[in-house]
Amino acid sequence: MANKINNGTRFSISFDEWTSLQNRRYMNINIHENLEFFNIGLCRVFGSLPADKCVYMLNSKLMQFGFELNKIVGLTTDGAAVMVKVGKLLKADHQLYMAHGVFN
Repeated sequence: MANKINNGTRFSISFDEWTSLQNRRYMNINIHENLEFFNIGLCRVFGSLPADKCVYMLNSKLMQFGFELNKIVGLTTDGAAVMVKVGKLLKADHQLYMAHGVFN
């Protein structure tokens, strides 16, 4: 992974917040590159998760794996208001997905 970061590979991220059956909240983060993606794990969320706290948690988790948030070129999130604000706070291109709203 480090050689891809040093070679200037462009990365994007996708992430979402979810609640477990035990009523614990987490944020799951995936890093995408051209041919593959990596799940870097869950961040436990305590209390509320406003956009600025979400950006801080995201940056902290990315730094554990050698990534810098300002080097991410794109992000994909759901359309929740907090995620829309996260997209406005970051300089990366932001794509919303609406899969949570599709029903059969």
